[in-house]
Amino acid sequence: MFLLPINDVSVQCLNGRCLGRVVLPLLLLLLLFVFAACGQDDIYENLSDGTYEAEIRALDSLKSVLNQDFSTENFDQAIFQVKELTEADTTSVLYVYGLMYQGWFHSTFQRYDQARYYFTKGYGEAEQAGLWELEIELAPAALFMYTTLTELEKARQLYLRLLNLRAQYSFNMRQENLFKAAQAMWLQSQNQMAEALEVYFEVVEWFENEGDEFYISSMYNSIGLVLSQTGNYEEALEWFEKALERQYKRQNVENIDRTLNNMGYVYRRLGDFDRAIMFLNDAKTFNEARGRNLSVVRNLYNIGQAYALSERWDQALATFQDGYEISAANDLKPGMAFHQFGIATVSYETGRPAAETLVILNELAELMDRHTIRANAADVFRMLHELEEAVGNYEASLHWYKRYHEQVLLTDAEERKLAIENVLIQNQLEREKAENAFLRDTLELKRQAEISFILILLVLLLLIAVAVGFLMYYRYSSNELQVVNQQLLSQSESIASKNKQLQELAQERQRLINVIIHDLRNPLSVIESLDELFDPSDAQEAAEMKDIMLQSAQKMRQLVNSLLTIFEAESADISRELKPVSIHQMLQKIVHEYRLLADKKNIQIVCEADEITAVSHRATLNSIVTNLLSNAIKYSYPDTTVTVNLRKQSDSWTLRVRDQGQGFLENERDKVFSLFAKLSAKPTAGESSVGVGLYAVKTSTERLGGSVEINWAYQDGAEFVCTFPINTEKTVAHDA
Repeated sequence: MFLLPINDVSVQCLNGRCLGRVVLPLLLLLLLFVFAACGQDDIYENLSDGTYEAEIRALDSLKSVLNQDFSTENFDQAIFQVKELTEADTTSVLYVYGLMYQGWFHSTFQRYDQARYYFTKGYGEAEQAGLWELEIELAPAALFMYTTLTELEKARQLYLRLLNLRAQYSFNMRQENLFKAAQAMWLQSQNQMAEALEVYFEVVEWFENEGDEFYISSMYNSIGLVLSQTGNYEEALEWFEKALERQYKRQNVENIDRTLNNMGYVYRRLGDFDRAIMFLNDAKTFNEARGRNLSVVRNLYNIGQAYALSERWDQALATFQDGYEISAANDLKPGMAFHQFGIATVSYETGRPAAETLVILNELAELMDRHTIRANAADVFRMLHELEEAVGNYEASLHWYKRYHEQVLLTDAEERKLAIENVLIQNQLEREKAENAFLRDTLELKRQAEISFILILLVLLLLIAVAVGFLMYYRYSSNELQVVNQQLLSQSESIASKNKQLQELAQERQRLINVIIHDLRNPLSVIESLDELFDPSDAQEAAEMKDIMLQSAQKMRQLVNSLLTIFEAESADISRELKPVSIHQMLQKIVHEYRLLADKKNIQIVCEADEITAVSHRATLNSIVTNLLSNAIKYSYPDTTVTVNLRKQSDSWTLRVRDQGQGFLENERDKVFSLFAKLSAKPTAGESSVGVGLYAVKTSTERLGGSVEINWAYQDGAEFVCTFPINTEKTVAHDA
C-alpha cells in the first residue's frame, strides 16, 4: 500500500513508486512578487511614459490578487487582464512575463495542461530572445511542470540547459540560489535524497538571511518531505511545523493544505493513523473549498490508505469509493486507477469472494492498459494471478503471472536506464564546460591580438594555464576511471560471492533431499515388511500391524508437514504482509492453547508479558512461539515449570522461553539450530520429533530481522532468547 505525500518537485500521477507532488505556486510566487514589486526596474522604466497603461493596470491587479484568497471570479479577471498585456507587444519582456502569470494562475487552479502550455511557451520565448536572466526565473517552474506531467526527458534537457547557462554566465546570489532550488528539485525527482537535502539546506539559509518569508516556508516543506522519505520522521515533523507556523502567520492558504497532507503522511509512517487521518481531512477541507479536485482525490486516497493500514476496512472502502466517484466525474484517470486499486485491495484483504474481487481487478487492469498507467501494476497483476489460480482458472493465472514478472523486469530496466542517464548527464556537462571554456579563451585571444603585442603575450600565458588545467583535468579523469574500475571489480567480487552462496544452498538442498529419502525409507520398509507377514486370519495380529502402519504413516506425514512449513516460510514474501501486531495478546493466546498439552504432564506454564505492539509478520511470529513452547513442554520432565517472558526495549523486544528439562550438552553448541540435528535430549513422554523445529525458529527469526540464541549460563534446563525489532518493516526493506 502507498501513501502519497505532496512533494516540492513533481506530481507523479498519484504514483506509489513516483509519489504525488503538487507545489507549483510555491516555485512561481516569488517570481511574481519580484516582478510586481518592481524588482525588474528596467521594465517599469519602459512603461513610465504611459504607453503601456493597460499593462500597468494588469500588473497592479495581479499584485493585489497575490495577497488574498483566490476565487473563480478573481481568476477570470486576472486571466483577462494578462491576455490584454500579452497582446500589446509580443516582442517585449512583458510578453514573457504575461505568459508566466497565466501559467501560474492555471497551476493554482490545477489546470495543469494549460499551465504547462504557458510555462513552456514563456520559457521558450525567453531562450529565443536571449533573456537568460528570465530563463533562470522561469526554469524552476518549467522544470516542475515537466516532472508534474512525468515528461522526464524534457526535464533532463532543461536541467542541462541550466547547467550550460551557469557555465556561460556569472550568476548573482539570487540567480545562484534559484538555480540551486531547481537543482534540488531535479535531484529529488531522481531519488537522490541525500544530495537534494544538502542543496535545500544551502538554499533555505540564503532565503532566511534575505528574509523572504514565502520562499522560506517552501524550503521548510521541501526539507521536511525529503527527511520523511528517508525515514527521519521526527525531524521531518519539526520542519513541517515550522512551515505551517509561517503559512498561518502570512495566511498562505494556497500551501497550508500541502503541509497538512505531508504531516498526515509522516504520522501514517509512524503508525499514528488517527492523527494522520485528522491532518489529511483538514487538507481535504482546504482543497474542497477551493475546488481542487486533483488534490481532493489525492487526500482521499491517503485517508483510505490510513484506514486500510489500521484495518478499518469499512471506512477505507467508503473513502476509496468517494475518491473513485470524484475522479470519474472529473475524468482523472490516474485517480480512478488508484482508488479502484484501493477498493480491490480492501476486497482482497477482507477475504471477499474471489469472483467479486476479480471483476474489480480486471476492470482496473483494463483501465491501466488503456491509459498507460503503471502505478501499482505489479501488485494488480500479482493479485489477479493468485485469485485466478484460487478459482482454478489456470490459463488466466499463467497470463497474469507472466505480466507480473514482465512488470518487475520492466521496473528494474527503467532503474538501470535512469542510472545510466545520470552518468551521461554528468559526462555531457563536463564536456560542454570544456567546450565553453575553450570558446571563451579563443575569443579572448583574438580580441587581445587586435589590441597589442603585450596582450598577445598575456593570452599565450593564459593558454599555457589552460593547458595545465586540461592536464590536471585529464589526470583527474584518469583517477575517476580508476575508481570506476575498482567499483566494477568490487561488484564482480560480490557477484562471485553470491554465486558461491547459491552453490552452497544447492548443496544444502541436496543434503536435505538425501535426509528426507533416508527418513521416509524406514517407515516404508516397515509397512512393506508388515504386508509380507500379514496373516488375515489372526485378528489381533492384524490390529497390531494396522497400528504400526498408522504410526509409520503419521511419522511420514509429520516429517513432510514440517518440511513444507519450512519451505513455505523461506519462500514467502513477508514484506507485503507486515502490519502492527499485539505481541502480548498473541502470546497469551498461544499459551492458553498449550496449557492442555502441558497439563497432561502436570507442567505449569508461567507467562510474564509487557504490553507490546510491533510492526511484524503475525504468521511467522506465531510459528516461532509455538515451536519454542512446544519444544519446552516436549523435553520437560513432569511436575516442572515452563516460563515465558516478554519484555520491551527502546527499539526492540525480547522473548524468553525457559524449561526445567534436559538442556543441551556443551559439544552441541554448533548444531543446536541445524536441520535434522541429532541431540542428546529426548522427549520425556515418548512424543515424536523430526529435528526441524529449532532450525525453523532460527531461519524465521532472522527473516524478521531478529536473532535467537541459547542462554548457556542457565544449567537447570534450556532457555531460548529471541530478540526482534519494534519495526520489522525497516529491517526487511533494508535487507531487500
